[in-house]
Amino acid sequence: MLDDMALFVHIVRYHSLANAAKKLNMSAGTLTRRLQKLEQRLACQLINRSARQCVLTQEGETYYQAYADLIEQFEVIQHNLRADRSDMSGKLKVLAPTNISIGFLQPMW
Repeated sequence: MLDDMALFVHIVRYHSLANAAKKLNMSAGTLTRRLQKLEQRLACQLINRSARQCVLTQEGETYYQAYADLIEQFEVIQHNLRADRSDMSGKLKVLAPTNISIGFLQPMW
């Protein structure tokens, strides 16, 4: 359900299903189905959709206001955790025979 909430927040931020689908690298049909599934779970319509625009309903506005900041915080923390894992830090201790450390490895020091 958290993923569907995040998709809804992205749809609102990008002002259309097509733009959100493009930014999220998924098909518009998949995004529409996921939005419909979320609306069914909540038993209310969040967005009035037409061929040219998406307009939030009153329930959609309430839902967006309640979860937009939380989703943003979640995504920032998730991004930072991934970045921390991919960045190496700290001391590195290399043990090597003298002839290799002076000859082969010396340019790297």
